[in-house]
Amino acid sequence: NENNIVEFFRNYGLEAKIFGRIICEKNYKVYKNNNLIIDLPIEIFTKKAPIYDRPFKKIDFNTIEENKDIYNISLNKIIEIFLNNFTKFSKNYIYEQYDHTIQNRTYLEMGDNVSAIYLDELELFIGFSLKGSSDYSDIYPKESVSNSLYKTYSDLISSGLEPIATTNNLNFGNPEISEIMWQFKETIECMSEILNKFNIPNISGNVSLNNATLGNNINPCAVIVMVGKSKNRILSRFINESNLTIGLIGKEISDLSYSIIQKYILNEYSGKLSISKFEDVFKNSKFIKYLNENNLIKNCISLGEGGIFLSLLKIISKINNFGIELKVKSNNINSFLFNELLGRYLIFFNEKNSEIIINEATKNKIEIHVIGKVSNNNNLEIKNNDVLLYSEKIENLKNIFNKKLENYFI
Repeated sequence: NENNIVEFFRNYGLEAKIFGRIICEKNYKVYKNNNLIIDLPIEIFTKKAPIYDRPFKKIDFNTIEENKDIYNISLNKIIEIFLNNFTKFSKNYIYEQYDHTIQNRTYLEMGDNVSAIYLDELELFIGFSLKGSSDYSDIYPKESVSNSLYKTYSDLISSGLEPIATTNNLNFGNPEISEIMWQFKETIECMSEILNKFNIPNISGNVSLNNATLGNNINPCAVIVMVGKSKNRILSRFINESNLTIGLIGKEISDLSYSIIQKYILNEYSGKLSISKFEDVFKNSKFIKYLNENNLIKNCISLGEGGIFLSLLKIISKINNFGIELKVKSNNINSFLFNELLGRYLIFFNEKNSEIIINEATKNKIEIHVIGKVSNNNNLEIKNNDVLLYSEKIENLKNIFNKKLENYFI
């Protein structure tokens, strides 16, 4: 009952108050001192809500032809450049300076696919993923927010959590400028379209407008937080056993346009931005759900910025006494490792489950590639077409990923 709900929150030091009810009438009613002061049809807040009719104008820009040199740089050189940039590496130096866990309820800590807690009294896992980027959102606002939605969704799926709701923080410049109003319009329409397809409600949010410095408006940044729940097992990205097979779920494409490795090397984005299709994101996520529900995989991580290579670094950051051997057959190893197409996953599973997983993938028309294994040699080794292209000690890579930000401040 209502008193139990209030008491439940107070047990966690949170204030709570009952201030309304869901009623059968399709009206929004507000009472003050038992007097009805507002009585309006609910539709004026939903289907018939007023829509701003501000002038908007799409930003015209000339696509910069993609510089293909990046595909021909040696793998050792491209990894060296990548490891010298710390912006996507562990932020543990910051969050470990304060109490970053929630009493003894934390199940997945910061640095995993998601942050998650376990509620004993409900026998329920609750977790969330957060994503937002302004890297190219000025000219690709729709694509930028769709990437954030796809990534948060995939993060939850990779952890075994069912996405149930989103909230957001939307940041823009001056909407009286027609180009910025276009960015705002594209962002909202995209959020609505994708969340409707996922059948996930956006339950709250915040919009901040007129963000500028000395007359220069910011690039739009839509920060998405997606929440998920599970009554069953949830997965971590961090492996704790060897002799696991590594599989790639999703397409392999040869494209580094608008990737962070392109920005690191060329100091600019160029080419045409590749966008994941909703159908592929949803189909692959459904397959991951099946694998988890049937205990066919041990660990999972969704791919995104930095592609396969950055995902491996994240896994390596907490690996102990194991190594990773990649054996792939790719026309371009740089693109294979650093492509950032979303809705794809790395899965780790016992060899005995290989046949079941591959057969199920084939039956559901899911692209799957066996690309390596977890070994006992304490190295990261990358082979392409049976040629060893890269080898480095796990401990060295762990130190770079975990200590790079700290070394910058010291």
